[in-house]
Amino acid sequence: MNNSTIFMVIGIIIIGVGLAWVITGGPGNTAAGTMPQTTVTTIMTTPVPVTTPSAVLTVPPVTTIATIAPPATAATPAVTVATANDYANHFLDVAYAGTNRLERLDYSSSRPRVVIVALSAGSDDIALLEKTAADFNGVSSTMKISENIKESGTGDLFIKFLPEDGLSAISLMEAPESGPFTESLTRRELRQDNAVGAKIIRGTVYINANLKDDARKHVLVRSLMYEMGLTGESAIFPDSVFYAGDNTNYQLTTADKKVIGTLYQDGLYNGMTLDEVRKVVYIP
Repeated sequence: MNNSTIFMVIGIIIIGVGLAWVITGGPGNTAAGTMPQTTVTTIMTTPVPVTTPSAVLTVPPVTTIATIAPPATAATPAVTVATANDYANHFLDVAYAGTNRLERLDYSSSRPRVVIVALSAGSDDIALLEKTAADFNGVSSTMKISENIKESGTGDLFIKFLPEDGLSAISLMEAPESGPFTESLTRRELRQDNAVGAKIIRGTVYINANLKDDARKHVLVRSLMYEMGLTGESAIFPDSVFYAGDNTNYQLTTADKKVIGTLYQDGLYNGMTLDEVRKVVYIP
C-alpha cells in the first residue's frame, strides 16, 4: 500500500471519530443523555373573563292618558233681561203709585235749575250729590239740577244733616204751606236700619247724620229723588234706588233713569191721571 492511500484511510478514520464525538456530546455523557433535549416553553395565559351580554329588557313606553279637568268656574247667575213691561211697571210704581197722580217739580223756563244747599255735609256727600245731579240731568229733557252744590247761602232745596237725636225733634207738620215743591212732595219719613233715615218737608230734607257708608248714601239719594217727584217704591229691580226691600243702593240704574226720563219729558204735567199719562207715554 502506498503512502497516499495510508494517509487517506487515516483521514477517513479521524473524520469518523470526530463525527462520533460531536454526535455523542463529548465524553462524560450517559446513555440517557444521548437524546437531544427539547426546551419546552410554557406560555402562561391570563384567563380573560367571558362577558355574557346581559339581556336588555326593553320596557315599552307607558302611554299615560291625562284627563284634563275643565277649569273651575264660579257659578254665573242667570241674567234676567228686563222687558218693556218691567220698565213700564217700574215707572208706575216709582213715579205714579205713591200719589195716584203724577207729581214732578215744575220750574218755569226762567228758572230751569234747582239749586241745592247742603248744610253740615261731608265731602263724600257733596260728591254724591254732584254725581246724582249729573245723572239726573243726563236723562231729563225739561228740569235740571244745578251740579254746583252750595254749602251755604240761598237755594231751592236745603239738605241738612242732623244727629239722630236732633232729627227726632223735627215734626213733619211744620212744613211750609207753599213753595216750589208741591204738597205731595212733602211730609215723608224714610227709615233705614230700623231708624229714621230722613224727614222730608217741603223744600227741606233732614238727614240722619249718624248713618254711615252705603246706608247714608242711599238715604241721601233717595230723599233728593223724592223731592224731584219719584215718591214710590218698586219690587221689580233689586238694584234700584227705589227697591222696596232692604236697600242700600245709591247709584241710579238704567231702570231708574228711564223713570226720570219719562217723568220729565215734554207733554207731562202735575196731577195727570194714569189715563192721561197713557195718552202721552206708551204704557202696556
